[in-house]
Amino acid sequence: MKYLLAWRMALAKDLLRREKASITDVAERVGYSSASTFSVAFTRHVAVPPARYARDTELDRVPPAEANPLTAAESIA
Repeated sequence: MKYLLAWRMALAKDLLRREKASITDVAERVGYSSASTFSVAFTRHVAVPPARYARDTELDRVPPAEANPLTAAESIA
């Protein structure tokens, strides 16, 4: 069971990082019947809720110039 949970969470983390799928879609794709049950299990395993994980990893993917408009403006000047 530990292996199955670890595999589901690894897959869920990958889906949350790479795709803009909803929490419900990710929950279904990794074998949970409800988003609520998935969210509780994900939060226990990863220590952050899936929505926050998706948001935080999305911010990590933004190139620095886009993340900070001042930096983009400075690079033009």
